[in-house]
Amino acid sequence: MKQNPIKRIFDMVAASIGLVVFLPVFFVVTLLILLEDGGPVLFVQERLGKEMRMFRIYKFRSMREGRVTRVGGWIRATGLDELLQFFNVLGGSMSMVGPRPMTMEDVTRLDWQDPALGRWRCKPGMTGLAQLFAGKGRSVSRFFDDRYAGSYSLFLDSRIVFLSFMVNCFGKGPVKRVLSCWRNWQRNRRRRTDKGVTRKNLPLYGLGMIVILSLKGFYSTAGVDDLVWVLQPLAFLVELITGIQFQYDPAVGFVSLASRVVIAPACAGVNFFIICFATIFFTLVSRLDNPMKKWAWLVISIISAYLVTLLGNSFRIMISIYLYRADIYGEWATPERVHRLAGMLIYVPILVITYLAAERMVGRLCRKKSSAAETAIASEIQSVSNVVFAPFAWYLAISVFMPLLNGSLHRYGPRYLEHSVFVLVATLCIFLGWLVLNLLKKKIDIIRETKEKRAS
Repeated sequence: MKQNPIKRIFDMVAASIGLVVFLPVFFVVTLLILLEDGGPVLFVQERLGKEMRMFRIYKFRSMREGRVTRVGGWIRATGLDELLQFFNVLGGSMSMVGPRPMTMEDVTRLDWQDPALGRWRCKPGMTGLAQLFAGKGRSVSRFFDDRYAGSYSLFLDSRIVFLSFMVNCFGKGPVKRVLSCWRNWQRNRRRRTDKGVTRKNLPLYGLGMIVILSLKGFYSTAGVDDLVWVLQPLAFLVELITGIQFQYDPAVGFVSLASRVVIAPACAGVNFFIICFATIFFTLVSRLDNPMKKWAWLVISIISAYLVTLLGNSFRIMISIYLYRADIYGEWATPERVHRLAGMLIYVPILVITYLAAERMVGRLCRKKSSAAETAIASEIQSVSNVVFAPFAWYLAISVFMPLLNGSLHRYGPRYLEHSVFVLVATLCIFLGWLVLNLLKKKIDIIRETKEKRAS
């Protein structure tokens, strides 16, 4: 591999940053080595570099009289013994990423004296593909060295440096599990029929935006009479759940004088209607393969969002009524904040359940189901995330986007920020609870399958 000026600039910048960041670590490691045995701090050794040229590599000393010291074992396990190789990188004898620098004895033992090998066409590195993935296998290490020499890119070097940092922080096991989960997600994503935003779907997305903006514009100018189609069924549901009798008042809405409850236009829940519609329609319409089904899905999304909004608002009003009767309000727990918190506690779970039901209705789930024995925690996290992420993202997007449209974000910024935090906490609780339940279910299924196999 020829000398690449971009790679050299990357090495210089990365090594300089590394020296500045790890400078305090240098002093700590030096002090620990001196306190342990008072011996020399540095270990200098001849290694083979590019085109099999010899160079001196610098490391913190980790052995004494052929035995690894206590400090040496720690700095080896964490990779701190190799931090001095930043100076080799700045000097040009090494690179940040490349094959493992080897002694002449190692090269002779592995029979890698052939100058045509890929590892001799590039500078040795502090880290590399072989150091991350090959382990101690000779043939696998050679494969990764040749692979890197033939496919260098700045993006590849950046990823390898990042992965090396994560491995040193968390260990190879957790990083490999995360990478495995990422590869499975990418593989399942390619298998899906969802093509995302395409030219064929643009008219549908445009019509969906027209529905949202029209609904918001209609609500901003609508009076009580204009919203009877929302308020009347809402009052009926609240009356059905709580037993409170409502009477229609053209001035304010549906009123219960005995319970001092008013279902006004502010209770229509237009924002939640928009959130629910966007979650169902925009996220799932591209998975349908038939144009007629896509247009039908637009109508289904509007009707479903309307019904779910009525159900969610009725439960929200019911909870607010009970909280008002309990008289729990205080300095922080103002009626407005408690009402908003009650709505969030109702809206987020209902939104997740609605999205899951809509996804099953479309019939194209995000990933293929695996048997209980094949399911690991990484795939369970992925499975739950696929269901929870879309509703959460749309909830936050609409909660911030809608105030921007009517210019109220600068006036009620803290309120919207507080609401976003509430939504985030509720979503996280649902995610963790759902994940735990899924893992328990899979564990029970595995135990049941094991017992059945033993019995048979």
